[in-house]
Amino acid sequence: MLTNSILNLTNTIIFYLVAIFLNLFFGDNLMTIFYNSIDFNQALLFNLFASIISVLCFRKPKEIVRSSGLKAGTVTVPTGLF
Repeated sequence: MLTNSILNLTNTIIFYLVAIFLNLFFGDNLMTIFYNSIDFNQALLFNLFASIISVLCFRKPKEIVRSSGLKAGTVTVPTGLF
């Protein structure tokens, strides 16, 4: 959820502030490249980061195997003797 929020902030606020700066000082050719990089970021990174985070956070935890050298067992006592 935190990664998704960071990606949303970069795609909305930061990229468009950079776009205003690029448009004022460098022109339309660089803006075309910049907008294509925004599309690349939205298409690849949103899906890629979401998949990586899902794999890392929602994987099955490893089972802890404790072996102390002693085997535990159950003992049954017949009820007819008492």
